[in-house]
Amino acid sequence: MSRTPSIKFLSKRLLTAAGLAMLTAIPATASVFNPASQATSPNSASLSQTTGGDQWLVADKKNGKKDRDDDDRGRGRDRDDDDKREVRIDLNRAKNLARQAAEAANGGIQFYRAEDSMHGPAVRCPYVDNGDSWTFTFLGSRVGSYTKTIQSVVTVYKNSSRILVAYNGPIRTVQQTQITSFTTTQRTVLTELLQGNCSCNNLLTSATRTQIISQSRSLPPGIQKQLLRGKGLPPGIAKKLVPLPKQVNSYINLPASYDLFVIGSNVVLVDQVNYVVVDYISDVFLSQTTSFTTAQRTTLVEMLRGDCSCNNVLTSATRTQIISQSRSLPPGIQKQLLRGKGLPPGIAKKLVPLPKQVNSYINLPTTYDLFVVGSNVLLVDQVNTVVVDYITNVFL
Repeated sequence: MSRTPSIKFLSKRLLTAAGLAMLTAIPATASVFNPASQATSPNSASLSQTTGGDQWLVADKKNGKKDRDDDDRGRGRDRDDDDKREVRIDLNRAKNLARQAAEAANGGIQFYRAEDSMHGPAVRCPYVDNGDSWTFTFLGSRVGSYTKTIQSVVTVYKNSSRILVAYNGPIRTVQQTQITSFTTTQRTVLTELLQGNCSCNNLLTSATRTQIISQSRSLPPGIQKQLLRGKGLPPGIAKKLVPLPKQVNSYINLPASYDLFVIGSNVVLVDQVNYVVVDYISDVFLSQTTSFTTAQRTTLVEMLRGDCSCNNVLTSATRTQIISQSRSLPPGIQKQLLRGKGLPPGIAKKLVPLPKQVNSYINLPTTYDLFVVGSNVLLVDQVNTVVVDYITNVFL
């Protein structure tokens, strides 16, 4: 019983402490769960967050735009640097490709070494910018020797994988590349040769003539304007070149260090050393003949009728073929034979070609074709595929 007051006193102290703790905790709890606060605080908090959020977003837009502008300017500088670097890389790569082409042409790096400039910065190596390509002209030596004995001329195109080793051999002297243009005689002989009206026609094989004629209309109109003296050949032209044999160089007294090419209706003179166009002749295949002469008409009619001393020019098989179709031409098609026009489809299917010996016999360039259809002889320009002239009613 003596302990009871103490216990009661202690219990009161504990209750008092617990009460004080509860009173201290109640305001904080009330501030959190107060309905009024719940109704207003979130709104004010939301407003402040929204306002703060807007400010933050606007600041982000401004800063973001500034950052993007800075980035764009930085990228612009980077792009400019990349462009400059790209040009340098392209030229450097072209230099390496040119050197590697020379190394391959001379047996590899175990036998050949190009001059030091081809191993250093590209801007210091000997090159010419042709616009669409770079031409590198450099010397080299055998491994173990310090004497340069080999000259290489390599053209690397900028927009394609084409690499042309124009020359690789003994060092050439300046005197070997002094031609600046065709002479008048060279122009005349080349034109007559390609038109098949030259005593030197045997310089070109029939296969070469066929190749020349088949591409004579393949040159895009815009490419024609790119044929410039002192420039390299544009890629669009370079892909279609038909080389003329070196016998032609000898015949017209042109050094072998120059190449002759036919492209479209043009003859191009190219310096092998620098691989640039020295001169060209345009429109070689434009029609030089406008109609049959009186003598040609008479001879052709007599030949087809068998009343000519040259009857052996046509084989019996050709004569049989001509006679078998001599009346097969529909009347309406006859009216479609017009000078300067293409062959009507109804006629083109029934053409009987005359051999090129006939052209030679009547002194007609081989760039023209002679056909018999129905009772008519047609003179057709191979290049433009149009009817130049015709003779009607041969067998009547």
